[in-house]
Amino acid sequence: MSEDTEKGAGEPKPLSQVTQQALKTHSGEFELDSITYINFRDRGINDLGCIGECTNLQHLNVSMNDISRLAPLSPLKHLVTLDISANRITQLDALKDADSLHTLNAAGNLISSIDKLACLAKLEHFSNLRLQDKVHELFNPVCHGASYKKRLLSMMPRLKVLDGEVLSGKGSEVFKICSEIDAALQATENGSSSTSGLPLAHPLVAQSQK
Repeated sequence: MSEDTEKGAGEPKPLSQVTQQALKTHSGEFELDSITYINFRDRGINDLGCIGECTNLQHLNVSMNDISRLAPLSPLKHLVTLDISANRITQLDALKDADSLHTLNAAGNLISSIDKLACLAKLEHFSNLRLQDKVHELFNPVCHGASYKKRLLSMMPRLKVLDGEVLSGKGSEVFKICSEIDAALQATENGSSSTSGLPLAHPLVAQSQK
């Protein structure tokens, strides 16, 4: 029986800390640099340990754990998709050199401001970000801030998907739509008698082919 499961239960047992043995047992690989995919969802992890030794890792899911620090991920230059949702993360600086990163799910953490996301703005291939999941009620404090989407899209104009919504047009066009929505809301709050001069807001979804 695998050491990675509870005896007789078939359920993965808690890890607490990621170890070399856990990585090898889970992946079936003999060498850490041969591992390209790991799913440690809901394993009770609070320390990512030696996961940075999996230097060719491309897809990682460590959602629903108790992780507060991402520093062990900093050596992972080949990560393409990363799911860190439902943890206790406040900083993403460890991802600043993850040049291959395309998709990040960070919903349900403790990220408090747009500034905490600045490290992602320089990643050339990064285009899919989730900071909130309304279906599963996973949020970050930053999501409740004023003009959250507008400010985020201003920082990351290359984003194509935000919080599960496909953004129509180029980042600059979406930014303009957000600005128009904010202006309309502000006019309403100020008791303006008419907002007819403002264009109608459309959902941020991909436009159908004409």
